[in-house]
Amino acid sequence: MKILNKLYAIFFEKENAEPLGLFRILVGICIFVTFLLDAPFIADYYSNEGYMPLSQIPFAFSILQYASSVEIIYAAYVLLLIAAFFLTIGYKTRMASIVTFLLLLLFHERNSLILTSGDTLLRVLSFYLMIANSGAAYSVDSIKRKLKGKETKLVPKWNRLLIKYQVSIFYFFAGFSKTPGTNWRNGTAVYYALNNPNFARFLMPWLQKVPILVNIMSWGALITELSVPFLLWFARARIIAIAIVIILQLIIFATMSIGTFQIISIISVLIFLEKTEIDAFWNWLGRRKKYQLLYDGSCEFCKKCLVVIQSMDVMKKFEHADFRQQKIPSSQRKNLERQIWLVTPKKTYKGFFAFRKMAMLMPALWIIVPLLYLPFAGTIGTKIYNYISCKRFQFCKT
Repeated sequence: MKILNKLYAIFFEKENAEPLGLFRILVGICIFVTFLLDAPFIADYYSNEGYMPLSQIPFAFSILQYASSVEIIYAAYVLLLIAAFFLTIGYKTRMASIVTFLLLLLFHERNSLILTSGDTLLRVLSFYLMIANSGAAYSVDSIKRKLKGKETKLVPKWNRLLIKYQVSIFYFFAGFSKTPGTNWRNGTAVYYALNNPNFARFLMPWLQKVPILVNIMSWGALITELSVPFLLWFARARIIAIAIVIILQLIIFATMSIGTFQIISIISVLIFLEKTEIDAFWNWLGRRKKYQLLYDGSCEFCKKCLVVIQSMDVMKKFEHADFRQQKIPSSQRKNLERQIWLVTPKKTYKGFFAFRKMAMLMPALWIIVPLLYLPFAGTIGTKIYNYISCKRFQFCKT
């Protein structure tokens, strides 16, 4: 009975959903960017007039195998981008994750010649996100729940455990498959890899003169792949193991061109991060000064906006206060009734410019920051902000 209780605790006890939510965002971004960069080549890769005509594929588990029209290919491609975007922001997460995985599978099955092991790993990770409750945190869905006054959801531990096991198996066999190779055992494998014109970004024949360096790099890569799958499970060694993987993959990315493998490999090990470690990272990133946010506490719309801001304020940069409960001169109160203020020791940002400053301090909005600094953005943004401000009491019933 004790064993069953322990197994239940290992797989079905609830845990904070933020590590899984962050992982979902990273995988979603990787899928979206990977296919977005392929936009000019979609017809070449997947249509009947491209590099792989349907006559060359005797059988594939893909509806696209029977799509002879380029328009159908592009329609599926646009749908995949939309689904991946919704998966990233966590809107209708369950449906978005299902559609993303199925379309990813269909495109990969249509033309496997252009795939790398990174694509395979990305497809597997998207499958696990489909069956997990990956939208419970860091998502539009979670913000909508908070607006309705519902508590933040927890997720069963198996949601992450399955991904952890998969990543561990992936890294272990990546190393184990190299052990029979003579070049890996004698420590010369890296030399041949870095001087292969098909993969190396630039050739390094000079490595032949420093065999000890080649040995260190070859055996170091092999030891890393064999040890990391075990080190990741120990709390004291986890961060070191993740750091080693990141350094190794970045070195490979800088020296070799093998698709998205390094990026998705780095993302995969981040599933081992716990909430305390994620919080520590956000606290380190936002360790400097805080900002006071003054809002109208009599406005239901303003209070709902505050809930959204608090959900996205992962670096804990804002200290909010109802200006009606503060000792503020009456001349300034009329201004505060029309727009929020973001107060710093040196400057006070108002209205649209307060929003623009806040966007720079919330990672979820970093993607729109460049748009907020375009020419005339201040003029246009202020007009939009003022319109919403005038209509705010109509948006929510008091």
